Amino acid sequence: MSARVLRLVSVLREGKRWSDIRAVLTRELFPYWVYRSNEMVVVRLDADAVRPLSRDLANITVRWAGPADEPSLQQIRPRSASYVEQMKKGAWCVIGEVDGKHASFNFYERGERHVSPANGYSFALGAGSVWAYGMEVASPYRLSGIFHKHWIEGLALLATRGVRRVYGSVQGDSPLSLNSHKRLGFVPLYRYRIVRVLGLEWFNARPLDDARLPASRGFGRWLGCDAQ
Repeated sequence: MSARVLRLVSVLREGKRWSDIRAVLTRELFPYWVYRSNEMVVVRLDADAVRPLSRDLANITVRWAGPADEPSLQQIRPRSASYVEQMKKGAWCVIGEVDGKHASFNFYERGERHVSPANGYSFALGAGSVWAYGMEVASPYRLSGIFHKHWIEGLALLATRGVRRVYGSVQGDSPLSLNSHKRLGFVPLYRYRIVRVLGLEWFNARPLDDARLPASRGFGRWLGCDAQ
C-alpha cells in the first residue's frame, strides 16, 4: 500500500471534519503539476526555548540514524522510496526508541535555504539552523511522551554539530499537531497557503504574532525568511 493511501486511511480513521478531509484528498490524489491546494504553518524552535519534560521517560532513547536503520524507518512509516537516499544527499536523521523498539524518526536538512517544490516556496536558513521534516511516530507509541523527548534529545544531538535553531512546517488543517508543537516551544511564524492549477502558482504568506515579519502574496514562488 502506497504512502499516499496510508495517509488517506489515517485521516479517515481520525474522523476529521469534511473540510479537512477534502483538503487532504486534493493534496494527495492530484499530481503536483495538475492541482495543489495546501495550507501550512511555518514554525521555529530555539534550543534554549524548548520546554523541559515533566517526567523522566528513561525508557525512551534518541540517537542518530544511519543507512543500516533503513528497515526500521520503513517499519515506522512504509514508503516506496528509500530513506537512505535522503541521507546520501546530506540530510541528518534521528531515530527514537521505546524500550529498545524503534518508534519515531525525523530528518534535518542543512544548507542556506530549504526549497519545497511541492508547496512552491523557498525559506532562508540562518547560520546554525536546519529545516526539520518527516517527523513520524509509530501509532503504538503515540501519547507515550516520545514526541517531546525526541525533540529535546534531537536538539541536544544537533548542538554537538553546531546547530541551535530548527525551522519546519506543520499542516494548517491539523490543529492538534500545531498545538503539540507550541507546547514543546515552537513559535509559529507564518501561515502559508498555496494554490496551483496546471503549473500556475498563487501563494499567501501571512505573518503570525510578529510585526517584523513581512506579509507576502502573489504568483510564483514565496521567498520566506525570519526576522531574527
